[in-house]
Amino acid sequence: IQHAMALDCHIDQYFQQRQKTPNSRNRRARLVIGGGGFTGVELACEIVGYVKKLSRKYGFKANTVEIVIIDAVKQLLGLGERVSQIVHTRLKKLGINTILGAKIIKFNGKTLFLQHISNNSQIQKGIRSQPCEALATDILIWTGGIKANHLIQNFQQLHPSGALETQSTLEATYYPGVYAGGDNAAVIDPKTKK
Repeated sequence: IQHAMALDCHIDQYFQQRQKTPNSRNRRARLVIGGGGFTGVELACEIVGYVKKLSRKYGFKANTVEIVIIDAVKQLLGLGERVSQIVHTRLKKLGINTILGAKIIKFNGKTLFLQHISNNSQIQKGIRSQPCEALATDILIWTGGIKANHLIQNFQQLHPSGALETQSTLEATYYPGVYAGGDNAAVIDPKTKK
């Protein structure tokens, strides 16, 4: 809750400051979310509404704020290409841009530096994946870096992701009576074995 309140305050103060500075009021602002998993996507969608609220409060046009999700993998949410495409389409309708296949390697407070995983600049199925070394950024919110709790490492048999392999009930496959959820669980689909 403290982190959410601090983020709310930071974004509000940014737009309050923009209102006081005439030259920056009409300038395009960029808010970047580092991470295209569940947290990053959900946060981006919530921020769309929050930016509209702040635009009324501080008298700027909401469409002058670009919200961008950046992720090193080429699929949103990590649930396969079909789900990623559905999510991408919904994000686009909300006005949220995505840059996939790019790692954030540095942020100096004004500029975000990206390292692209491949040099492929083609647009594939509507998902933007273009080469870019530097991106002017006003606010960066980091949501990436999923990993299991360090206590999970005490178990002998782990999924390659470092999580406990579980059944659909979230009971650990190799440890009956032990249940795992969230980043601690690798839920295996019984049909696809993925």
